[in-house]
This record gives sequence, structure tokens and C-alpha cells, in this order.
Amino acid sequence: MGLLLDEAQHLQARELFEAALHTQREVHLNMPIRSPDGERFIDWMVVPLPDRHVLLIGRDATREYDLHHSLRRCEEELERLLTKHISILEDQNRKLSTLSVTDHLTGLYNRRYLDEQLNQILKNEKRDNRLISLLLCDIDHFKNYNDTYGHPAGDKALQAVAHVLRRCLHRKEDIVARYGGEEFVAILPETDSDGAMKVAQCIQQKLGNEHIIHFGSNTESHLTMSIGVVTAEVSTIHDGKMLIDLADRQLYEAKRRGRDTVMFARYVKN
Repeated sequence: MGLLLDEAQHLQARELFEAALHTQREVHLNMPIRSPDGERFIDWMVVPLPDRHVLLIGRDATREYDLHHSLRRCEEELERLLTKHISILEDQNRKLSTLSVTDHLTGLYNRRYLDEQLNQILKNEKRDNRLISLLLCDIDHFKNYNDTYGHPAGDKALQAVAHVLRRCLHRKEDIVARYGGEEFVAILPETDSDGAMKVAQCIQQKLGNEHIIHFGSNTESHLTMSIGVVTAEVSTIHDGKMLIDLADRQLYEAKRRGRDTVMFARYVKN
């Protein structure tokens, strides 16, 4: 079999011989070499002999190299597919996790998640005596809206309200959720009464700016919202239900006063 060495390979072979002669030990090298029938990979062993002679033994390792190279390609492809599969699974898990805590219609958090987070916030901040505010929001005369315009229009109205709520809650620690039907809850950790009222007023103003026509309302000709707001020291609140009940009292008062109204209370433990 004829073998062709280029200049670099000649130099490498000479260095291999010199290394074997200098160390008086066998030296091994795998070298790609061109032959008339294509490139081959030869395992060379240089054995030093007396009088600066060397014994050069070459073994054709092309098949082994090709198999090793093919195996490496398979491993790389397997690793790529495994990485892709893991990425898909992680993405699916993230989506499932998101679906489990969000309302499918509005994209806001759902009631279950809100209840869990509210109780966790109260538990974590109880010792620090921090303030917390909560808004309980209810779309006015929403049953009449569905009866007048149909449920598909009602769904779009709920989505529009959700968009308004997102625009008015800017901090990452704030939580807003669809609490059920046309009710929404916003949790504002470390927020005093002034901050809570600003959020409530923002919601009413931006919802009014949407001009969602509602001729079935006895309050206005557009969609409006009543909001009950409560602010309290975390240490005075037993659990999330207590805080929501306090806000619900204010919501009831807002409705009693004609709706499209914000009513506020600061809870102080007797």
C-alpha cells in the first residue's frame, strides 16, 4: 500500500524518531495519511534500536477510527436529542405549573394560588409588624352585561378588566387574581392606605377610559367597578380569609352607596 506524507507529517515523523532515540522508549502516534484509495489512519510505534536505528511498526487503524468517529457522532446526536427532550419537558412543566395557578380566561392568578400566597405572606411578615393592603373588586351589574351582550362579550370584558388591573399593579411583589366570576383580588404587601387608594383609583380611572359600553347598568352607560379596600398590620390578621372578609365589608358598603365607588377601612385590633 503506497502512503503519501505531506511536509508537516514528515516533520512530525522525524520528531517522533528523535523522541524515541532520546528517551530509548517506544513512542506511539496516530497519524492520518493519504493513500491512493483515500485517507487512512495509521497507529505508529517507533522502537529504538542500537546505533541510532529505529524500528517503525505501522498498523492500519482506519476502521477503528471510523467506528470511534461514528460512535462519537452518535453520542453527540444522542446528547443533542436528550438536551432537546429535557428542554421540551422543562417547558411543558413550566406551562403545566403556570396553568395550575392561573385563570384560563384572564391569565391572572386563580383563587387557589391567591389564597396560598396570601397566607404565606401573612405568615412570613407577621413578626415584622408590616402593613398589608388588599383590594376586593367587583364589576358592577355584570350579570346584566352577560344578559344584554352575551357571554362571549362578557369574556372579552373580563379580559379587558384583567388588562386594566395589570396596568395598575406595577411591583413584582403585588399579586392580582380572578377570585371568581366578576370578582378580582389584589394583594399589596408593605403598602399603606394612601398607596392602596392610589391603586384603586387607578383601576377605576383606567377602566373608565376603556369605555366598555354597558346599557344594562343602573349606574353608568359603561362598565364600572366597586372596590373594597382594607389596610392592616400583618400581626393583627389571623389568616387570609379574615383580610378578605374585611375588604368584603367595604365592598358591600361601596355597592350600598350606589356602586362605581371605592370604600376604605384601616383595620386596628381592639
